[in-house]
Amino acid sequence: MTTVVTADAAPAHVGHDEPSFVRKYVFSTDHKVIGIQFLFMSLLFLVLGGLLAMGMRWQLAFPADATHPLPGGSLLPETMVNGGVVLPEFYNSLVTMHGTFMVFFAIMPLLVGVYANYLIPLQIGAPDMAFPRLNMMSFWLAVPAGLIMLAGFFVEGGHAGAGWTAYAPLSVMPEYSGVYNGQVLWTLSLIILGFSSLMGAVNYITTVVNMRAPGMTWMRLPLSVWALFITAILVLLAIPILTGALILLLFDQVLGTGFFLPEAGGQPLLWQHLFWFFGHPEVYILILPAMGIVSEIISAFSRKPVFGYNAMVLAIIAIAFLGWIVWGHHMFQSGMNPRLGTTFMVSTMVIAVPSAIKTFNWLGTMWRGDLHFHTPMLHAVAFVAMFVIGGLSGVFVASTAVDIFLHDTYFVVAHIHYVLFGGSLFAIFAAILVPEDVRADDERDARQDPLLAHVHLLQPDVLPDAQPGRRRDDAPHLRPHAVRVPPAAPADEHDDQHVGVRAVHGAAHLRVQLLLEPVPRREGAGEPVAGEHAGVDGAVAAAARQLRTDAGRLPRTVRVQLAGVRGGLPPTGPAGYAGAAARAGGVDGARGSPPSPKDALPSATRTHLTEESDR
Repeated sequence: MTTVVTADAAPAHVGHDEPSFVRKYVFSTDHKVIGIQFLFMSLLFLVLGGLLAMGMRWQLAFPADATHPLPGGSLLPETMVNGGVVLPEFYNSLVTMHGTFMVFFAIMPLLVGVYANYLIPLQIGAPDMAFPRLNMMSFWLAVPAGLIMLAGFFVEGGHAGAGWTAYAPLSVMPEYSGVYNGQVLWTLSLIILGFSSLMGAVNYITTVVNMRAPGMTWMRLPLSVWALFITAILVLLAIPILTGALILLLFDQVLGTGFFLPEAGGQPLLWQHLFWFFGHPEVYILILPAMGIVSEIISAFSRKPVFGYNAMVLAIIAIAFLGWIVWGHHMFQSGMNPRLGTTFMVSTMVIAVPSAIKTFNWLGTMWRGDLHFHTPMLHAVAFVAMFVIGGLSGVFVASTAVDIFLHDTYFVVAHIHYVLFGGSLFAIFAAILVPEDVRADDERDARQDPLLAHVHLLQPDVLPDAQPGRRRDDAPHLRPHAVRVPPAAPADEHDDQHVGVRAVHGAAHLRVQLLLEPVPRREGAGEPVAGEHAGVDGAVAAAARQLRTDAGRLPRTVRVQLAGVRGGLPPTGPAGYAGAAARAGGVDGARGSPPSPKDALPSATRTHLTEESDR
């Protein structure tokens, strides 16, 4: 007999009205919808920043050359482009707004706003963010910040032209830059965006700390979640520094104070220290999430666990810590004490060590792996290559003696673009393309072996505590590598049970369905699993071949699922401690006598049993 559970079997929700379109897709508190909203907003600014870069490159290629007019320049006012030639004032705005859009409105929200919102609850087994309404506010505060920034192009005098670093007194005095209203709008926009970032950071940290699924310990977190968690801490500590400096800058611009004006007793270098004390942690805010994403993608498409998981986690933490003590390497030309410059030089070179560890572990993960060079994997490998080039060029500018001559040259421009454009954007593209590529992989796996379509090897919430006593060398670990829920293969004459994936609405339901619910059996099919049930043994052997390991070393989670699909679980009574333990013990019968019913269960399963009993 075949039992089929489909989405239609799910209980109807009585008394819950369907939310309106505006409530569901515009002012939504669903973390996935908010992540997609951030995605569209940041992709818009990514395109705008790219167009500004093309304008810069055209001017550099054909400076003041009316025979090669700027494409589309006729659509712009004569205060920006005159006769197809980019005016010097507009060129300053192009440089300033390209950097501003790319750093604050494109890369940062793409990596943090999109993937932290979308991935963290899914990968830690949480139903949503800790503060859903605060999450919604974080996005809708970023929208007016972006609109105010765009408004600067339409005010008298043009947009900000003091560079994306807004060095004082150039950014304070309109007579120096020729811009007043645009520079004020630039400052105001980033202040508002800072509060949006703080709301998100509080949410991400609280969610990871307090809402992990039972059994999802710190050292079982996916590396992408680790990277986003550490990034959120950096945002929480760094953004207030920039926001405070921007408020002082706004006071200088509007109220006539003199925090950064030497003639009023201020210190122009104070702005540089405040900006770069935020600015270098900001560099790692822009790269750490990409590192976590690439770690998971390389692992998934190499069909291997991440090489050196613990070292990878410690490297992320070390990078975040060291990032606070290297800001002075941006200011070697500012006349700082040579001894102080030497300390910044040494600390900058030390931060290359954890970065090198991560690169080595990425290569170690791919080494002798079952590599699948699909599009996400190609992007991830390109990230590693670009990051290595950017990192090696960073070693040069870290040296005080070398940076004195390379400062403000295209060498530094190339360094940051290898890391952030060639690096972070490759990771972003890889992560965007993963779901479709994994879905195609699942369809191929289902055609090759329909049984393996039932085994969710990469789903992070499946029985996270299924092996509490496993040794370090047990392989392969069920450490989460990606969120992957393959579609169930159609039931055939070999299957005793078919569980439609759409009917499984969460990790808790999946655990209950796999371990606790009675499994219908054919009459007379009550033999033990290990060594006596041909269907289960064949399935275990096939799974072991695809996982490149011995059948005896398959994790218990995989064997429980295989046995459930093949009908190899021994018959039991009602769902409870005895039934669940018999299932877990029966599948693991090769290890000897079955354990005591209650103690043999993982803590996550016992927790769910208790909750079901309370209901």
